[in-house]
Amino acid sequence: MSEIDNKKTIWVFGDSFSEDVTSFPAFVENERVRYIKERLNGIPYKIWARIVAENLGFNYINKAASGGKFFKHLGGGNSNDQMFYNVTEYSNQFKKGDVVFIGFTSTNRFQVVKPCGGIESCLPNHDFGEDTPRHMKTLVDREHPYYVHEILQKFKLLETLSNIVGFKIYYWDWTDTFYQKVPTLNTENWILHQIYGKWPRTHDVIRDSGGKYSSIIDETDGKYHDGHWGIDYNNVFGQIITDYLHKVL
Repeated sequence: MSEIDNKKTIWVFGDSFSEDVTSFPAFVENERVRYIKERLNGIPYKIWARIVAENLGFNYINKAASGGKFFKHLGGGNSNDQMFYNVTEYSNQFKKGDVVFIGFTSTNRFQVVKPCGGIESCLPNHDFGEDTPRHMKTLVDREHPYYVHEILQKFKLLETLSNIVGFKIYYWDWTDTFYQKVPTLNTENWILHQIYGKWPRTHDVIRDSGGKYSSIIDETDGKYHDGHWGIDYNNVFGQIITDYLHKVL
């Protein structure tokens, strides 16, 4: 085994708030790509997880959103189920000392079979033609806390594996909906609760630590209409996580 293979690794799973912008396919043209090309002179910004890995001297593997596997029969996308599929796909590579981040998203996101037979993540702003009312009804139903419990029950398999192998798991939820729907969540693996001793809003802890721009929209005065974090919030969040891991690893 090579030296790099022996190094500890930061693994990242999640939606587009955990996604590394370098994983975009070459044909993708969206507001984040425009932001990088035009405002950052084509140099991709580092997302929070890459910053953590570099600060700690860990390898970095990001399987969030577009960086994850596209499954023949399960598709790809940004739902919590897709995170679970990717975690199980790569879990045989997790080793002692690794750190695995799971960045949950809204339970309103779910996989649907399209009329053409393909698989897609259903999001609130998607149009599925004549199937749209049916999918939107399902989306509303998924506001129930059942769907938080459902996905966390699946991840208990990962928690058991982490105890056997010796890697760390940290959950976080940029939407802040998991703990709002289920305030009695077990806090053991939730990194922001570990840091602050309570359920803080992700936005608030970044602002309190010096973050100025909560989105690319804010950072560019609306020139690029993208609600994801840009350089500012990624840098601050990456430092928050780094400071904590320096203490506990």
